[in-house]
Amino acid sequence: MDCEMDAIKIKEVDTIDYVVSPFQMVFKDVGYTINKTKKKKVILEHISGCIEPGEFIGVIGPSGSGKTTLLDILTSRKTQGNITGEIFINGKPITKEFRKKCGYVTQEDIFLPTITVKEALEFYANLKLSESVSEQDKNNMIKNVLNTIGLADKIDCKIGGILPGGNVLRGLSGGEKKRLNIGCSLCTAPSFLVLDEPTSGLDATSALAVVETLQKLSIKGVTIICSIHQPRVEIISQFSKSCLIVKGRQLYFGQDMIGFFETKGFFCSLGANSNDFIMDTMVHIEKQNKTMFQELTQSWYEYSITDINEKIDNFSKMDEIYIASEITGKSFIDNSGDTSMLNQIKVIFKRTAFHAIRNPGNLVLRSIVAVIVGLLFGACFARLGWSQKEIFQRVAIMYSIITSLQITPFKCISLFLESRYLYNKERAAKVHSTFSYFFSFILVEIIMSLIVSIIFVTVIYWLCNLKNSAEAFFFAVLINCLVHVWSMLLIVIIANISGTSDNTFSIGSAFTIILQLFLGYLVPVKSLPNSFEWVHYINPLFYTFNAWIVSEFEGKELSCDPNEICYFKSGQDVINFYNATEFSKNQCVFILFAFVLVFYGLAYLCLRYFSKERR
Repeated sequence: MDCEMDAIKIKEVDTIDYVVSPFQMVFKDVGYTINKTKKKKVILEHISGCIEPGEFIGVIGPSGSGKTTLLDILTSRKTQGNITGEIFINGKPITKEFRKKCGYVTQEDIFLPTITVKEALEFYANLKLSESVSEQDKNNMIKNVLNTIGLADKIDCKIGGILPGGNVLRGLSGGEKKRLNIGCSLCTAPSFLVLDEPTSGLDATSALAVVETLQKLSIKGVTIICSIHQPRVEIISQFSKSCLIVKGRQLYFGQDMIGFFETKGFFCSLGANSNDFIMDTMVHIEKQNKTMFQELTQSWYEYSITDINEKIDNFSKMDEIYIASEITGKSFIDNSGDTSMLNQIKVIFKRTAFHAIRNPGNLVLRSIVAVIVGLLFGACFARLGWSQKEIFQRVAIMYSIITSLQITPFKCISLFLESRYLYNKERAAKVHSTFSYFFSFILVEIIMSLIVSIIFVTVIYWLCNLKNSAEAFFFAVLINCLVHVWSMLLIVIIANISGTSDNTFSIGSAFTIILQLFLGYLVPVKSLPNSFEWVHYINPLFYTFNAWIVSEFEGKELSCDPNEICYFKSGQDVINFYNATEFSKNQCVFILFAFVLVFYGLAYLCLRYFSKERR
């Protein structure tokens, strides 16, 4: 059913007059270079400006001019390259603590498609606000944010988008997702809000609606700076000031762009579109008249440095004003404290579990496939006996179950990669710690892996009449659950290192072939070349197969039909035939647990260090 039909209307909430801590940002002579093989490449050079509390600043320029780079530097998000210049907040050098008071809205609107608008806002509120904030205050804040971004009538609407695997879930429009992205940053009442091209990919009406929302926020006292590409006249008119950047150099920073260009000999004809005039003039100066471009950028640099130095000289007076304001003002919410790791795990686990359950291609489909494949096994090998032929069939079933559970996690490659993009976004915003996210995500995956493994093994085990013993059954479930969880962790590691679904599938397939080849079924361990004898010791599938052979056949007396070749006179003969005598079944279980723990740690390290977003 359409989400608009189910949406619960929210009563208009009285405006929550929280006091925004005033933020004045001054940046002087900011530059940025990256190291190339032979020389440094200049991305930004001589960028200066002053942003007063409550101003709405638009950073305008052609694609590739350095707008996003400037925003990343101003918010301490740049992770590589060489940064020069000075940045001050309320007269003091910027610190990493500023990121806690600063909301950053990325260009990409990355959400879990199955989560509702309310749940997305609750997620940020529960993780970014202090745990001392009451649930009532959090709910009031969320309602206020919904009214501010114009999504009060979409509170129970799923965000929508492309699910892992390609299925499309209906939900919010592009403009609504952008406003929700902004709303997530507003849940903590930030004093400073930065947006990277908030109108990108939106139609004219949606883009204007987003900018008007931002303009209303600036009236409330929130300092806003956003990059924008080819804005409409109606959008430019919303800005308090505009910063023009071309090819990494600053042309202008102020309130009257047209007046500035007219002083340089560029006039906007009567009736012409002022926005087109500004963009065309910028491109003309850059491409057609390089000498003028150098003169304009240099003259603006000299002027801006003088102005910025005056601002810095007045820091002592301004600092007293801002400190007094911060002492006397009381915020509606406490956004100064970090939440505990336990709270982070609880909140992230809840969201991850909801997404797993609501995604029809995840838990539900995996469980259905496990039942269907299990029934097919049962149809082919129903009610096996203990004849010589059926003994080989029993071993074949064990091999098939182990290898099937080992390749099942391949289904989740797209899910793992989707979660990585979301993780990078949230880590950059300091929403949660890496361990909290990893623990919650893997815990949900482990639970689902256990469910699928139990269903799959249970159906096949009893239909195929494997060893009729509760102890043997639960042992089979245990070792297969362990190998399934280990295989899932292996795919998580490969996905985080390789970064793409194609690479993950290719590398994972190679591992699968090697693991199954040295399992001990296709090629007995004693038949391996001397140079490869060591491989089975680092293969978890070998220990699973070894343990199950022992569990299934130990203590079993076998008989031979006179009409068939007698390979095995006892279960011990089967164990000896498959060389399952080197380790006891309990030792194999211990080793499997060790593999799971080691790969759990490796998966965490890969997420922490290989998934780091480079900006």
